[in-house]
Amino acid sequence: MRVADEDLRNPFITGHQRAQAKFPEIGVCEMCPEPARDRHHIDGNTLNNEPGNVSFLCRRCHMKGDGRLDALVEIGQRKKPRSPKRPCVVCRGMKKPLRRGRCHACNEYWRRHGIERSEYLARRTEPVPTPLTGQ
Repeated sequence: MRVADEDLRNPFITGHQRAQAKFPEIGVCEMCPEPARDRHHIDGNTLNNEPGNVSFLCRRCHMKGDGRLDALVEIGQRKKPRSPKRPCVVCRGMKKPLRRGRCHACNEYWRRHGIERSEYLARRTEPVPTPLTGQ
């Protein structure tokens, strides 16, 4: 939303919108050669739009300056606790159980076919009668 100069006295206009109105063209980041996208208020007060308080930065440098980039990297590096592997009740493979003690493959088979995978595997290993032997 672009703000006209007469609207700058409106109390419902945010400091961010006022900075956009006062500095519409921002050019290149002051810390790197990337195109600038953000207006960074050095003192942290978004209502203070004096030219000495506003610097033009790219998104990465802006996040670095605010300390948000370090926090984001820290969140990404946290180790998430994993549940221990247990044997699947159907195939006995040591896997992370999905539902009712089944591993993903056994649960998907049960969901799609309506029978346990072990019944399918048992039927597959039974000898198939042939016309020559009659068995």
